[in-house]
Amino acid sequence: MIQTFLNIFGFSWNRHETPPYKNVDQMLSFYSLFLKLRDLPFPTLASIHGPAVGAGLGVALACDVRVVGKKAKLGTPFSKLGIHPGMGISHLLPRIVGMERATRLLLSSEPITGQEAWEGGLASEMVEEADQVLEKTIQIAR
Repeated sequence: MIQTFLNIFGFSWNRHETPPYKNVDQMLSFYSLFLKLRDLPFPTLASIHGPAVGAGLGVALACDVRVVGKKAKLGTPFSKLGIHPGMGISHLLPRIVGMERATRLLLSSEPITGQEAWEGGLASEMVEEADQVLEKTIQIAR
């Protein structure tokens, strides 16, 4: 999901091939674009039918409604990688699921299933099969 998002808006996926100063410029531009999701004057919806890990989860959290497939995988691998959570996750996650659950997700780096996300308040809706996620999301949008 995040690679598609980057490609749509013309960001390079191969940041390791560019000088660090260009990476900084590109990431600041990307974060600015990402944060605009929160300012849109209409509801935004995320369809999660596969992995939403790290930045992909951050984009989903920035949306107003999240629809997940039961077997989708959501995760915050930042502590396992030894880096700070990006994409506003440390701000958005506690607001959505509460401080205790957010802390556990952030510190453990353990992924959860779509069902666990729905049961824990991270997702607004859950469907049984991955191929039903987009259909349900469109139904809600209508």
